[in-house]
Amino acid sequence: MFPSQRFKPLLLLYLKSLTRTPLQTPKPNHFPSILSLKYSSATSEQRSFAVSYLVNNCGFSPETALKASKFTQFETAKKPDSVIAFFRNNGFTSSQINSIVRRAPNVLTCDPHKRVFPKFEFFLSKGASSSDVVELVSRSPRILYSSLENNIIPSYELVRRFLQSDKKTMDCIISCGHFFGTDRVVRNVRLLTDDGVTDSNISYLLRRRLSIILCSGMKGALDEVKEMGFDPSKLKFVIALLAKRIIPKSRWEAKVDAFKSWGWSEELFLRVFKKQPLFMLVSQDKINRIMRFWVNRLGWDPLALTGRPEMFGFSLEKRIIPRALVVQYLLTKELQARVESWSNGKVLHHDLVFKCSSCRNCPFAGRDRVHTFDSPNTHNVIRFFRDRGFSNSQINNVIRKAPWLLSCDPCKRVLPKFEFLLSKGVSSSEIVDQVSKYPRILTPSLKNHIVPTYELVYRFLQSDKNTVACMFGNSFFSGGRHLARNIRVMLENGVTDSNIARLLRNRCKALFGSTDMLKAVEEVKDLGFDPSKQFLL
Repeated sequence: MFPSQRFKPLLLLYLKSLTRTPLQTPKPNHFPSILSLKYSSATSEQRSFAVSYLVNNCGFSPETALKASKFTQFETAKKPDSVIAFFRNNGFTSSQINSIVRRAPNVLTCDPHKRVFPKFEFFLSKGASSSDVVELVSRSPRILYSSLENNIIPSYELVRRFLQSDKKTMDCIISCGHFFGTDRVVRNVRLLTDDGVTDSNISYLLRRRLSIILCSGMKGALDEVKEMGFDPSKLKFVIALLAKRIIPKSRWEAKVDAFKSWGWSEELFLRVFKKQPLFMLVSQDKINRIMRFWVNRLGWDPLALTGRPEMFGFSLEKRIIPRALVVQYLLTKELQARVESWSNGKVLHHDLVFKCSSCRNCPFAGRDRVHTFDSPNTHNVIRFFRDRGFSNSQINNVIRKAPWLLSCDPCKRVLPKFEFLLSKGVSSSEIVDQVSKYPRILTPSLKNHIVPTYELVYRFLQSDKNTVACMFGNSFFSGGRHLARNIRVMLENGVTDSNIARLLRNRCKALFGSTDMLKAVEEVKDLGFDPSKQFLL
């Protein structure tokens, strides 16, 4: 028998007695040990020094410094001084350094050459400039906490897989202040690919709104968009996802209610959203302003806009109002036949207004050439041209090519040009004929373009008659900016005034064109021609 077995019964009896005796709760010791006093004193001194340092060196308020001292403690200024010197040497300003320390105070206790510098080198190796690195770190100091190998590099490579370019990847990362320090990028991209979203559509999301990839609740948003009937493999799916994620639920419902107040049903709204998801990104105020103009001012059907939801993305003042008033004017002034001929016999108001900015055959094509006008001014413009001998068909042609005329004051913008031409011997019938054929005559500034160009040509032709003939026979009003440059090149290369005059009379387009005149002259000179002789021409 082993000795331990001999004492086993006694040992069991002793253990049972212990279990029956209640444990005594230790009384608190009101006299801390010397060790704890030393530790408390040391910690207090460190915190006091840190607070003092942050106030004096980083511009912290005492309250902010006290809070920051809970996350960083140091007894001497050696480490924090070296960290601040490191940031200064790498192009950070004092305000940027203070901002970084305020949001990441424990950076003051790290070794910047081991903890921070390798991250700077990584971004620089990907084509980022020093200023890019400064901006990135200043906007998101959490980069300083993130592991280079386990977070920064994997996240970077994942985004680059979709954007296919270091520059695009860096631009994408810099645009978002909270890219690193989280696993949401990897998790959400995996959810997108698992749901069938293509690489090109993920690239679209990354370029348009990286914050969507960093948001929480991605799974629920994906399920909601799929329930609306969107195909994950199509671009409209990610556009709808973008709209759903960036618009809060309360604001979304307010916009839907706004459309309903103008007669749209829930089903109709959903159908329009599936057709053009981006239209929900406009504000509720803009929705109501467009609807009020469309319904109250024009008297048109609000349901007509369901056919062109893109119009909610247009500027009301600069695009919708001018074109809608043009269409309304045409429809009310017995010009409906012309509108019908242009719109294939179907007068659809929303199509007319939409096409006024996209179809080059539209009577009022040109995105930025029509400006806000009112009906009285429109009548003034039409009357102005009629009083000067223009027929209805000629007026239609002029307005079609220069729709901005309907918003101008013709007595200030057009009449001075007519008077200038009359002063140069052009008859009224010639003005009507030329303006009807080339309405661009009315576009350039009289003071800054027409008069200087006319005088330049007159210098060589020495006759109003010849100068006017040159004007109307060539691209005088659109190519004047090339004329001055080309004549200067020819004069600098020794071409005589008489030879330039000969070109203006016989081959004026050569001078008004955008051809590289210097190159052409040098090539002819290389062939052995004398610039002062006619053979050069």
